[in-house]
Amino acid sequence: MQTKILGLVLLCSILLQSCTSKYTEQTRSFQQYLGSVFHDKIPENQHIYLLIAQFRCEGCVELTLDKLADKLSKNPKTGVSIITYNEKLIPVSLSRKVEVLLDRNSGYETIQSIANIALIKTDKGKILTIKMMNLDDSDQIIKEEF
Repeated sequence: MQTKILGLVLLCSILLQSCTSKYTEQTRSFQQYLGSVFHDKIPENQHIYLLIAQFRCEGCVELTLDKLADKLSKNPKTGVSIITYNEKLIPVSLSRKVEVLLDRNSGYETIQSIANIALIKTDKGKILTIKMMNLDDSDQIIKEEF
């Protein structure tokens, strides 16, 4: 009986460790990136970062950002940052509702290979999820995350 309980405890701890370390390397890299470029870190409170790729479908990104601006105008949300290499890509209506961080060198693209827009959701200083937003799934992702 004690062996079964010990085995169950060991299994639970392994599963817990595997769940919490899914994005360990990306969290470390993103934390270093935020520190070196923006002198910032992943916050303890839930936060969403949107990274706009240099390699992108311009119309797709523009449409997605317009949808996001519309959604945030109806349901304001704090804790959203957009990281881009070109602030002109961000609609004015959206830049008033989120924090826009400018990285002209696109250093974020060395952390995660992205096309169009990458959504990074964080909490307690760690990355929870990374999703690529394309025209096909942007409506669903905006609905789920915002």
